[in-house]
Amino acid sequence: MGPELGIALAIGGAALNFSQAQAQNKATARSMRQARESASVQQEQLSRQASLELRRNQIRAQQVRGRLRVALGEAGVGMGGSAQALLNQSEYDEGINRSIIEESFLNNDARVRSGLNADMIGLESRVQNSLLNALSGGLSGFSTGLSIAGAADTYNALNQANNVPAPIDPNRILPPTV
Repeated sequence: MGPELGIALAIGGAALNFSQAQAQNKATARSMRQARESASVQQEQLSRQASLELRRNQIRAQQVRGRLRVALGEAGVGMGGSAQALLNQSEYDEGINRSIIEESFLNNDARVRSGLNADMIGLESRVQNSLLNALSGGLSGFSTGLSIAGAADTYNALNQANNVPAPIDPNRILPPTV
């Protein structure tokens, strides 16, 4: 028994750790892809919402100016002085509302991008180096195998010194299957 068991367990441990790292990396890649798709959908929704709000703002401003012109025309008032000031105020209000909508869109878009970046950093930390994991598993398996073989040899040597038949047959220990 000796190093053969250590080698067998090293191979098994390496294969197991490599396989687990590969599975973890695939799951992480799927999570990253899903996070990107989710962020993309959110950004598209924000963009559509901002476009609708901008259009609604434009229509409201046009309605206000149209009503104002009709009221001024019915009253027989010209388009100068106070009437022009009211029209200018309507255009100013439309511009302010447009700026608020655009700024809100930019803030929400930045929030989505920031959330995606945070998600990606967290997911990237879960990615494992398959080769290093395999090496670690191999070393651990080899060490365990040598410890088991050494314990069995010591047990058998003690029993032989006391003329007790060895219950552990070194030829019956099989390496793990992968």
